[in-house]
Amino acid sequence: MNALLSAGLALGLLAAPASADLIKDLSSSSVYDDNVFGTSTGGSDVISQVSAYVANRFANPGSATRIFYSGSGYLFARSPDRLFSIHNLGVTHARRVTGSPSMFYAGASFNLRANRSVYEIYDYNGFNAYLRAKWYAPGNLMLVPSYTFNTRSYWNLGDEGYREHNLSLQATKTLSGTTLRGDLAYGLKIHFGTEGQLLVGTQVARSLGPGIGLSVRYQRRLNTQAPSFASEELTYLDEDLLVDRYDYGGHELTSRLTWLFPSGVTLIAEAGRETQNYDGQAALDLDGLPYPTLNDRHDRISFGEVTLELPLTQRIDLGVGYQIESSRSNDAYYDYSRRNRLSLSLDLGF
Repeated sequence: MNALLSAGLALGLLAAPASADLIKDLSSSSVYDDNVFGTSTGGSDVISQVSAYVANRFANPGSATRIFYSGSGYLFARSPDRLFSIHNLGVTHARRVTGSPSMFYAGASFNLRANRSVYEIYDYNGFNAYLRAKWYAPGNLMLVPSYTFNTRSYWNLGDEGYREHNLSLQATKTLSGTTLRGDLAYGLKIHFGTEGQLLVGTQVARSLGPGIGLSVRYQRRLNTQAPSFASEELTYLDEDLLVDRYDYGGHELTSRLTWLFPSGVTLIAEAGRETQNYDGQAALDLDGLPYPTLNDRHDRISFGEVTLELPLTQRIDLGVGYQIESSRSNDAYYDYSRRNRLSLSLDLGF
């Protein structure tokens, strides 16, 4: 893994000529999680992450292009065999529409995940691309249509590879001190089966005073095509494979308070509740057997989080966060009363 990370960084640096605008960022974070698997059996760990970003930026009047490499390594204090890294190599482009503040964006990247041999079942390579526009319409209305395409191939999992298409439209209107946003998205995932999901959301944000803002968001997930379920045990930070968003529908309500102090310190407090309904997945007892009622799994997740962001210098930012979560589920394995996470992060820009 270290060799892959070093090779990727070297490639990003060599791709940048001396006259280029070179952008570099290095960050690290550590999270203590007292229920790292999010299950009734618990189990704590400390997960450390080190990330690097190197980009070669080409700017012209009205447009900018970046060729970039980003890489992250994850280390588990109590499970060193779970060490893995993720690497991305790609390009992004942004262009302003002539005579307008509207923008057009496009990008693509190749992705790779590398694990130690014990967990090489999760190794993959992938590709993603996107097209996005930001259009400013009359009446303080901003429209953001977008399309993204993702594909992955798990080298040691056979049919777990997939292709995914996502279409979305976001509309934002600004009034006096208030911002209204609505969004609509549809995702289609094609692997050993086909899954579809519609996401509808609305958000209201308002300024409460100098540097203080409150936002409230509601979103609804609706499965339009039958989900398929993976049988492997949960693995932290591999949600795309084993905690697939297409597996459940439901509701989510969140609120966020942001307080920006004159010193540049930012305090963010967030709380919310989400229901997840797994149609076609029976709720199980701790022995892995369905209950006599044969009810589908239904989770009710409540969470709260407080984050403090402190700029130590113009180039160094420190972040401290605490999150609490509970899951009331009719599936005994996913029913737990309390999960605590404490995080510390450091970001260095060059």
